[in-house]
Amino acid sequence: MVSKAHQAGVKRTASEHENDGWNVRAEASGWTQPPTIAGRRPDVLATKRGSRRVIEVETDAHAHQGQHETFRRHAAQKTNTIFIGYIVDSAGRRIERFE
Repeated sequence: MVSKAHQAGVKRTASEHENDGWNVRAEASGWTQPPTIAGRRPDVLATKRGSRRVIEVETDAHAHQGQHETFRRHAAQKTNTIFIGYIVDSAGRRIERFE
């Protein structure tokens, strides 16, 4: 089950990227779902002028390490692609960034 904090963090991250001119797909209600990457779906996929961000939002710093590694490998193999992870608090506000 996905927590309210996680959903709030995904929506906030997606909206901020969209407001900054990124084309955004997000794993949240009201958004177009991002495609899978190596069988795993990122929380947010943002593209802008040839750049691409694969973004994961977590409420637990130790959650989904395998998925993060999959996205890191994918980003390393693609031009102009980066992986970004965020830890959010109980209100869905970002409190830490990891890559």
